[in-house]
Amino acid sequence: MREVARKSKVGVLPQRLCVSAVKIDGSDNLPNFVIVRELMVLVLLGLAATSFGQERELTPMQYFRNAESYAGSRRWDQALEALDACLARDPSITEAYYLRGTVREHFKLDHEALTDYNIYLELRPTQTEALFARAQLRFRLKQYEDARADFLKLTYLPNPETNSVFFQVDAYSGGTSKVFTMQGADMAYIFNYLGQTETHLGHLDEAIQWFDSAISRIKGDPDIYVNRGIAREKNNDTYGAMRDFRQALRIDPSHALAKHHLGTASNPSTRIPHRHC
Repeated sequence: MREVARKSKVGVLPQRLCVSAVKIDGSDNLPNFVIVRELMVLVLLGLAATSFGQERELTPMQYFRNAESYAGSRRWDQALEALDACLARDPSITEAYYLRGTVREHFKLDHEALTDYNIYLELRPTQTEALFARAQLRFRLKQYEDARADFLKLTYLPNPETNSVFFQVDAYSGGTSKVFTMQGADMAYIFNYLGQTETHLGHLDEAIQWFDSAISRIKGDPDIYVNRGIAREKNNDTYGAMRDFRQALRIDPSHALAKHHLGTASNPSTRIPHRHC
């Protein structure tokens, strides 16, 4: 018995697929129908392998475009998989880092998302939406010094031309209090974040000034009054704090946090300890 290995465009085929025959009448010649059958098998296998490769292998940019589509339809698992494949094949596709950061935030992979934002902002340091996303993330991670630096930078950068949606998370209640885009957002939201950041850092006078600036631009937001009231309460200005909590309740009578802080500020026995600079 003799095994004959034939090469195709996809390389040497396994021996079990190679032409095999027994000498007939002392001759090495194979019957014609055997040769034709084996050639057809080789051709079909080669076409199948070529087609499989063409269907499976995408360019890095194709992976990125697919990730954009997946993220737009909230198919987060597929979006993350496509972004990983994109950057594994071409780490120079800058926009993929920002998109992967937002997707990773969805999965609460906060530190991994922060790494992506850092890489992206090293290459695009004035991209406002990415800077705001990183500032919010640093704020949630209690990296208040770094968050303050990002929020301060946002006060002098121009508004972006895109419409990514952001959620403002209240630092004290943990709930989502605002939904907005950077394009349409008033600078008051940035001032409010700066006020909260300074409050956490113990810079209470600076915090109150930022809240004053926010209220001068948006007078109908009860959260800003509550945040300024908290800063004033920590700064031993109980009456000023109570005025802010009452004003928040005039705007929103059901504001739970305003009710809570007004109750503690009005009752010295339940008043929270103050933190000084």
